[in-house]
Amino acid sequence: SNYLYINPHKGMLTDANNRKAVLQAVNVDELVKQTYFGRGEVVGDHVRRVQLRRHLATQSVTHDPSVLAGIAGGLPADQKAVTIGYDSSNPDNQLI
Repeated sequence: SNYLYINPHKGMLTDANNRKAVLQAVNVDELVKQTYFGRGEVVGDHVRRVQLRRHLATQSVTHDPSVLAGIAGGLPADQKAVTIGYDSSNPDNQLI
């Protein structure tokens, strides 16, 4: 399994609307299609359904990168950098 983690304790990500904008900027369908070549599928749950009731476990985020673009335009330079990491023990993660 692969996950997108963001640090909600630094910079622009301390604001919930900004965190949502980051999620909206990621085209998850295209990411899975181009990295797993038919071997993976998008899962809409942010936690396992056995842990929460179905209506609480479903995450629905519409792809719209313009929201983050609008926010990023007003950020100071020191908040415009992104660090991306992956688990090097899983070769597929290097493709993402």
